Amino acid sequence: MFKIEIFTLDYLKGFFKRNKKLLIISLIIIIASLVLFAIGARMLFGAETTTSINKSTTTNFLGFIDLFVHNFRSDAIVLLGGFLLSILSLILSIYNCFIAGAFLGVMPRAFAVGILPHGIFEYAASVFSLVGAFIITKLEIASVKAWLSKDHTVKEVLNDNKNAIKDIILIIVFIIILLLIAAFIENYITPMLLNMAF
Repeated sequence: MFKIEIFTLDYLKGFFKRNKKLLIISLIIIIASLVLFAIGARMLFGAETTTSINKSTTTNFLGFIDLFVHNFRSDAIVLLGGFLLSILSLILSIYNCFIAGAFLGVMPRAFAVGILPHGIFEYAASVFSLVGAFIITKLEIASVKAWLSKDHTVKEVLNDNKNAIKDIILIIVFIIILLLIAAFIENYITPMLLNMAF
């Protein structure tokens, strides 16, 4: 019943309403990081000077799995960084925007063909992982306050925040789905797009 409830339309609407501010903040952090790295790379290195790039034409299932696992591990670390007051989560989220941002600034055409198609899903997963980290931090702070004040127990805080725990589970599902789509596009479609464009 717990798992089925989080997949109902009412719960999904409630999820986005409850976490609207965190979603907006996380989205701004990711987009601002990409744009700032793009501007910085453009200022440091200038515009692209080459019309060709190294293209990988090998697409196989192991490559798909490797891409998914790599990206999931990265987002899982961001999510778990919520237990460290989301400081590590913020640093990693910004760092993960570095390469894509640099490509956007220096090689916008390569970015549009080689990163953007799968990056939309990959960075959407990054937004959700950062939201999850913030929710974990909020739960952690509420639990510590309850433990220190002795007015409530940590168990009572967790019971009062059942939706937050369900939201974290839903975020993990979102991340998995988005990263599977991203890995599929990056492994099977991006090489074809690069061959057509360059």
